[in-house]
Amino acid sequence: MEKAQNDQRTFPTPHVVRGVLFFLLIFWQGGFMFYGLIVVPIGAEITGSDFQQGLITQQVTHYLNLSGGMTLLVALLYLAVLPISRRKKAWATAIWAILLATLIAQVMVHIKMDLFIDLENQKMISRKQFRPWHAGYLCVSTAQWAIALLFGGWLLYRPPTR
Repeated sequence: MEKAQNDQRTFPTPHVVRGVLFFLLIFWQGGFMFYGLIVVPIGAEITGSDFQQGLITQQVTHYLNLSGGMTLLVALLYLAVLPISRRKKAWATAIWAILLATLIAQVMVHIKMDLFIDLENQKMISRKQFRPWHAGYLCVSTAQWAIALLFGGWLLYRPPTR
């Protein structure tokens, strides 16, 4: 009888969810890092234009933001099934909420930046108005990356059942 009870585990277990979450976090933030450090400079060099590279980036960020949303959804599931103290769960939930806020900010700023780009004619409507929004976007993205590193470190070093 004891063996039968041990085999009746609930799915998903915190270990499985943590593994999936860590993979998604690496995909999201690693994609951001790789894109920013490698793809953007090479794309600008090949196209011969920061603006043309920006048009590519404009489309890619939709997928980065989608991966961020999926990551945060799984993170919410993980926090829901994680058997840890209220204090630790509150800390992890606060980090999650900050990541969510940065993702929402990125989406909102991206929408605003799109207003300064004429896709049909492939030209910038107002570089002067675009630049401060883009600088803000980069600041939010950098803050998000740093907080995601903190969350990733917590995932790596926090036993899922304590």
